[in-house]
Amino acid sequence: MLADALRNLKRAVELDPNKAEYHVYVAWAADEATPAQLELASDEVDKALALDKLNAEAYWLRGSVRRMEGQLDDAIKDEKHALELRPARYEAHATLAECYDQKNEPAAAAAEWTKAIAGDRGASTPDGSIPHPYWRYMYGKLLMDRASSGEALSVLVPAVKTAEKMDPRPAWLAPLEFLSAEALRKAGRRAEATEHYKRFLESAPLNSPDRADAQKALAQLTAGQ
Repeated sequence: MLADALRNLKRAVELDPNKAEYHVYVAWAADEATPAQLELASDEVDKALALDKLNAEAYWLRGSVRRMEGQLDDAIKDEKHALELRPARYEAHATLAECYDQKNEPAAAAAEWTKAIAGDRGASTPDGSIPHPYWRYMYGKLLMDRASSGEALSVLVPAVKTAEKMDPRPAWLAPLEFLSAEALRKAGRRAEATEHYKRFLESAPLNSPDRADAQKALAQLTAGQ
């Protein structure tokens, strides 16, 4: 579906290359593609900004591209400028969080994840899925690293429930299962922890550094059953 959307958006740009928003849409689709088409996204963002230097979405997307290219300081500047132009573009906070995470600045990353998640809080689908489960996985991981398992539980459990419904399942589901199991075990929710440890062991690669810890925890949880 994304490939079809990208093709149609490219056609729209060909028909009317003077609309900045059309270039933004192509850049957005290219950024979301798997794998991301960074060169196309970068080119389209530049074209959008040449037409409209106050386009918040263009700065947000350019920041996303720059982050993936490793240009973290430039990405941070773009995301902050996007938020200055349009504070409601809360997705920019998620990109900022990833930048700070890559720069090993956990406090700054946590602050941005909080803002990003607050931006779509309350949104859900009829089946109970939540938007952006990856954001919650990343924030939950950060909280677990900071020994805040109770707080992490509130973001990890909704994230793992949604990620398990995704098709195809994301590569980060296995580590999310492990983190969820760890948080649930520390909260005393043994049955739920057991289930997530099992799901982690079923899906994680054999060389996962968390496999031994999961096996040990599962053995303790199921002892005497």
